[in-house]
Amino acid sequence: MCIASQVLSPVLPFEVHVIIRDRFFQAESKPALWYPTDASVAALNLTRFMKALKHRDIQASSVQDWQREFGELLRLARHDPEFYWRHVIDFMQFQFMRQPDR
Repeated sequence: MCIASQVLSPVLPFEVHVIIRDRFFQAESKPALWYPTDASVAALNLTRFMKALKHRDIQASSVQDWQREFGELLRLARHDPEFYWRHVIDFMQFQFMRQPDR
């Protein structure tokens, strides 16, 4: 069965994708088709944003470390969206004619 084309859909929440991925790989014991290199992860704008947000170097010596840091970023976005979005706006250098209320 091709999970990507027969089960997953963009309308499903991200969490559903994660659960299916985790269960599939546990059951099948197959590695992911592709993992980014440490160098490509270090060059990501998202990595730069995470470094700026934490005001320190992301201690990601491997892709798995980066994934853990990314999980922390997702939790922050869910639990403190005002803090998260304020920093996204600053990092992206968005300019508003009128500042957002929230």
